[in-house]
Amino acid sequence: MVFKIGVYHSDMRYFPISFVDDELILKWCGGSPDTSYLVLAASIIPYRNTNENSVGWTPLALEIINRAADPVAILEEFKPTVLPLTWSGSRLELMLRRFALFNELTLHQNDSIKEWAINAMSEFQKKYVQRGNQS
Repeated sequence: MVFKIGVYHSDMRYFPISFVDDELILKWCGGSPDTSYLVLAASIIPYRNTNENSVGWTPLALEIINRAADPVAILEEFKPTVLPLTWSGSRLELMLRRFALFNELTLHQNDSIKEWAINAMSEFQKKYVQRGNQS
């Protein structure tokens, strides 16, 4: 089990690791890559708003995905963070913006990442989009 280190304040999540340089973090991961990348994945917010209507993976999240021996384990750690704990306005609209995170990975050069993304998109659509259309 991996424990997250951070504090919650209102809607925002702050993690102390977000104040450390990405290159230093990645260097630390190189010392014990089998466990470090998973610990790191549990300790960051892997996406950010790119503009008012979309989100994208952070550069650090993409590096973790690309460098980890088991990128699918990393993606499984990231997946729950895509689901909003709080929101204003339409939850479905927010979820559709975040759906783009999965869609982006369907173009990845690693086949296991592509497959994970396709499966995550299918699960996401069944669980949230179809439910939103029924409401």
